[in-house]
Amino acid sequence: MSRHNDKSIKEVLSEYIAKDNKVSKGYHTAQIQDIWKKEMGPIISGYTQNIF
Repeated sequence: MSRHNDKSIKEVLSEYIAKDNKVSKGYHTAQIQDIWKKEMGPIISGYTQNIF
């Protein structure tokens, strides 16, 4: 009998992001950019070139 390793997509992606440093860095950078745009609004974020 075979065993099932059922996981949600969220769990699988979280594990993948945690294991791959390059993906993790890009993921967190994208989150920061999205948060900046949301919090600063379109005018301020339009003047922003790079976020570090």
